[in-house]
Amino acid sequence: MVRSASIWLLSRDTLRDEKAALDQRKANITYLDWNDVDTPVENPPAVARWMMVPEHMVFQLSFMEELERAGTRVVNTPRAVQTCDKATIVFLWQRHLKPVIDMPPTIMTGNINHATRFIDSHDDAILKPIDGQGGKGVKTLIAGNAGNTAILHDQLAVQGILFVQQRIKTHHEIRTLMVGDEVVAQYARYNEAGLHNLASGGNILPLTDPRVRLSDDHAMMFKKMAKKIKTFTGLDILALDVMIDEAKKPWLLEWNPFFAYGQTKMLGIDIASKIADFTIALSHN
Repeated sequence: MVRSASIWLLSRDTLRDEKAALDQRKANITYLDWNDVDTPVENPPAVARWMMVPEHMVFQLSFMEELERAGTRVVNTPRAVQTCDKATIVFLWQRHLKPVIDMPPTIMTGNINHATRFIDSHDDAILKPIDGQGGKGVKTLIAGNAGNTAILHDQLAVQGILFVQQRIKTHHEIRTLMVGDEVVAQYARYNEAGLHNLASGGNILPLTDPRVRLSDDHAMMFKKMAKKIKTFTGLDILALDVMIDEAKKPWLLEWNPFFAYGQTKMLGIDIASKIADFTIALSHN
């Protein structure tokens, strides 16, 4: 198997901005939709940048692992990606970040009665799929609601585990982005009506917006935290999400190896170019 000098972009048509940035830099790229991927691969690339579709993660992780075995530098590596599901984030928070920041009270259980008792003791709770992205499948559960049992039963049948967190009342969260060793952006994701992710109606705001007003101390804290997460996960590219409650207390939400950043252009931030430059540098190693 001969490794080529090219860069592959693999996604479900979600890396167009990075393709454009790489084209501007005259990089040797191949842009692939996951539906166009065939095996075996005769000429693996020098670098492969990918976005995973959670429903198809088994094949996609296996495929990227095979590219690694063939000598391709994968961004992010499959091993690093496997530190980013909801359960592993809780476990790694306990080991590495618990003295620094709290997480919302959380239960992971296969027992619907245990989950119901947790919800009832915390008034409002959030039910999340372990392997979700972009807010997909996230549900708010209200204590004592008669419909909770059916929702929990449906989730358990699909996921095999229930991941339930206390709902922290907040209108916004802070996202910190890292590319390589550099923190390339910080901004708020804001939604008075509910979930903050863009797919749920959230908007991005600068940290100086009156609705946010993040302190310099917290901004620096989150930058240091993102760098520490990079160290113990091995992620090349990551988004750290921290909620800020009504008392200005930060709560760790999650970190992500795959994330959308299109609206950052409104703040004058060019994430695609940062990732393109990082990818090209790897292809020259």
